[in-house]
Amino acid sequence: DNGYGITLDGSGNIYATGDSGGSWGLPVRAYSGSTDAYVACLDSSGSLLWNTFLGSSGFDNSYGIDLDASGSIYVSGFSDTSWESPVNAYSGDFDAFVAMLSTKPIPEIKANGLDGPIIITQSDTLQIKVSLISYGLTKKADWWLLANTTFGWYYYDYSTKKWKSGKDVTCQGCLRDLNAKTVLNTSGLKTGIFTFYFGVDMNMDGNVTHSSLYYDEVKVTVTSD
Repeated sequence: DNGYGITLDGSGNIYATGDSGGSWGLPVRAYSGSTDAYVACLDSSGSLLWNTFLGSSGFDNSYGIDLDASGSIYVSGFSDTSWESPVNAYSGDFDAFVAMLSTKPIPEIKANGLDGPIIITQSDTLQIKVSLISYGLTKKADWWLLANTTFGWYYYDYSTKKWKSGKDVTCQGCLRDLNAKTVLNTSGLKTGIFTFYFGVDMNMDGNVTHSSLYYDEVKVTVTSD
């Protein structure tokens, strides 16, 4: 593993880039083989907050890294194979590349391990799991976990760990990484369409602030047995 570029953000977090010949950490984008470029974020004490790999099964290396005012990350390097969906196509041998990474929080919600939409019967078990990648952000936020059904809105109350009727904030507090957490595991639901939403917004006021809202959704259709 080699490191070639480094920069800081306004909070003192450290961003490093280089290349690796194997996987490590809990990468946002998985290691793809041979030598991959990487970006790693560490806090001011040197603890790894997150990391990600960039590239293909070929040889990929990154030397330069910088941030803009919104926190987006820009890295530059070279690759000997095409990857992702480049604006300008790979042309052969070793091509230089520039990649932009977003550091906005990424919420994820799954139904029975899938992004959906899914169809189940009333006797089937429905398991809803949520997770969040915070990219080291610690800004206070509203956390939302909602279900829109043919019988009205429901929200998950974090303090009681129960679903309640209505549309209210799940909890309030600083952003943090959240590993896959089960928030519903049940069967015998009434027939109909259930759309589950999980998200955070950066304006902690108990209201949905769409301009700073990041969310994911999954749709579940329940049919009779």
